[in-house]
Amino acid sequence: MKLSVIILSYNTAALTSQCLDSLVRLTDLRIRKDFEVIVVDNNSSDNSVTVIKNQFPKVKLVASSKNLGFSRGNNLGLQYITPETPYILFLNSDTAVPNGTLSAMLSLMVRDNSIGVATCKVMLWNNKIDMDCHRGFPTPWVALTRLTELHKLFPHSRLFNRYFMGWEDMNSTHEIDSAVGAFMLIPRTVGEKIGWWDEDYFLNGEDIDFCYRVKQLGFKVIYHPEATITHYRGASKGTRKESKDISQASSKTKQTVTTSGIDAMGLFYRKHLKEKYPNVVNRAIETGLKFLRWARLRKLGLW
Repeated sequence: MKLSVIILSYNTAALTSQCLDSLVRLTDLRIRKDFEVIVVDNNSSDNSVTVIKNQFPKVKLVASSKNLGFSRGNNLGLQYITPETPYILFLNSDTAVPNGTLSAMLSLMVRDNSIGVATCKVMLWNNKIDMDCHRGFPTPWVALTRLTELHKLFPHSRLFNRYFMGWEDMNSTHEIDSAVGAFMLIPRTVGEKIGWWDEDYFLNGEDIDFCYRVKQLGFKVIYHPEATITHYRGASKGTRKESKDISQASSKTKQTVTTSGIDAMGLFYRKHLKEKYPNVVNRAIETGLKFLRWARLRKLGLW
């Protein structure tokens, strides 16, 4: 086995089915028989488990009795991979994988053992790039330019668009700070060295944390646009305007997603950045996060 694909499922029966169907239909003979798929269902309330069981009997299905979140769910999936599989792909359920993507990404990894995480060009369903696949680490300045939308005024600036690294050529392979959890290909040995996913994160931020720890060990995070996937972003979360027409997320789910996203920002800052900044900055960050929580909940009509 060359590759184990781990997919989390949460109330996205139709999209999970579409994702799995795209994997089943792969015709690239170099990898067709060399990968396995593990689906961890995070206690979906729709018919996800039944659909997966009936339509995809070869998939290893792990049905959790509760919603474990992203980190714990992925770590659970790791317990079911074939031992000694060299590469693990963490793939969102709201994605579709075209022919050639897996083999292109695996070839990249085999050629360069300094890569700790690799991602492809992630395209949204409206044919725009999901820029979350191409991010810089959210230092206070970077986060400020993102939240104030200065990055939109200066999209190619190293100073004002560090969050999306807007000065880079999106059509060439290069090193980035952080990939997005929708598609992260990782050597098993690297994942084991960092202890895989940090379970202090419930949802959001865990992919940035993962990449940060990988780079601390001296490995590279690589963006490789010669391979692509389609991402129906936010379908399970219900807080993205791009997927509002296909999401069935409840108000409770939207609130959980929003608050966990803010919590993740604070968690990442306290774990990795707080000691690098003076107390006045740290206090400003904590105050800003409280205001951001209120503002986002109010925007969703949940405050």
